[in-house]
Amino acid sequence: MQSRQPDGRDFLDVRWLRDAVHRWGLDPGTEPTGAEVEDVRRLRTTMLDLVAILDRGRLPTNAELAAFNGIVETVPVRARLERHGDTILLDMQPLAEGWALVVRELAGRFGSLLRADPRRLKLCANPDCRLAFYDGSKARTRIWHDNATCGNRERVRRFRERQAAR
Repeated sequence: MQSRQPDGRDFLDVRWLRDAVHRWGLDPGTEPTGAEVEDVRRLRTTMLDLVAILDRGRLPTNAELAAFNGIVETVPVRARLERHGDTILLDMQPLAEGWALVVRELAGRFGSLLRADPRRLKLCANPDCRLAFYDGSKARTRIWHDNATCGNRERVRRFRERQAAR
């Protein structure tokens, strides 16, 4: 679910954010304030900046990660070892509540994607779109955020170019 359309319309407001966090299972139980919406917008911009770097085929430098780290490190965590079956896991529990926890959880989930495989985070190849997406394909070869819209438009455009060249 995108919070900004390719034409620049921004859906990230109090209502959109309240509905989105509910669907994501992060409902803090209160309406976000204007400042809390701005915190989420700042996180979104920071994450998109990092995806744009990854989309250019390189990993971000420590300096380029600084803005993201500035957001994620604002909430302290409690680290605990816990036994899960035959393994021991390190559990990192954020020490926050409300919208501060929502921002931290969103940043943490994004950080987990980066840690697992940053090459799967991409920007749509459609120059009129450029929405960020996670490439879940086995070969990591997906180039459009949505094959039915941007992918189809590109295929139709190429077909029409070939027809016009005849």
